[in-house]
Amino acid sequence: MYAFQGGSDGSSPNYGLINVGGMLYGTTIRGAASTNCPEGCGTVYKVNPGTGAESVVYAFKGANGDGSSPEGGLIIVNGILYGTTVTGPDAACGGPGCGTVYSVNPDTGAETIVYSFEGRHQDRGVDPVGSLINVAGSLYGTTEYGPIPSKSNSYGLGTVFTLEP
Repeated sequence: MYAFQGGSDGSSPNYGLINVGGMLYGTTIRGAASTNCPEGCGTVYKVNPGTGAESVVYAFKGANGDGSSPEGGLIIVNGILYGTTVTGPDAACGGPGCGTVYSVNPDTGAETIVYSFEGRHQDRGVDPVGSLINVAGSLYGTTEYGPIPSKSNSYGLGTVFTLEP
């Protein structure tokens, strides 16, 4: 139906699609040119299943409070898409950032950071790599690392977190 080109359309769509009003929405972990990410910072995209036409809803920039590398699927809550990025914008993790929970309006493409993970010592952990779920209006997810439980483990073992969107 659609073959990614690796440029402004994104590349590496590693997570599943969701159906919103007859359109298919997903994320790519790379693609969409950015000076902050050599291979692009990733996208939220949509595909029309009738025509195969793809368009980028939002292209991550990896700077100015924006995350990058959306490594989880999308969910929709009250008409708004929610997802996670594994990097950005806080550099407290000793690299490109600790990750975010973000929202994107599928109609306007407006992106908002719902929560920015702040470092390995925080209770919520860092590097949210899985998809979110919605339970009675609250978002739940997991992080790959943090908080640091002891000096013997410099990364932490991960968390389950909850956020109110």
